[in-house]
Amino acid sequence: MRFVIAREPGSGRWLLLELQHHLIGITRRWRVMHAEVRVVLDGRAHELAAPQPFRNLVAQARLGVDAKAHEEFSRNSWPTSTSRPCRSG
Repeated sequence: MRFVIAREPGSGRWLLLELQHHLIGITRRWRVMHAEVRVVLDGRAHELAAPQPFRNLVAQARLGVDAKAHEEFSRNSWPTSTSRPCRSG
């Protein structure tokens, strides 16, 4: 995920362009992320849980769940137009 931030000349308004990978563009995740951004912008960042290292997510994905659970997650997380789970390999 990347952000490009710029101040609009003449107005003092800040603009944000958000570039994201399609896997995090799922509506539910998008809403959670934007709610967290709103908390930070409101000056309440101390209310958020501490961020976890990315390596924890990788380890959980690789070691903590079998292929069947990944397929079930895909079936339940993707838009309804997806007819089958994504598989690697």
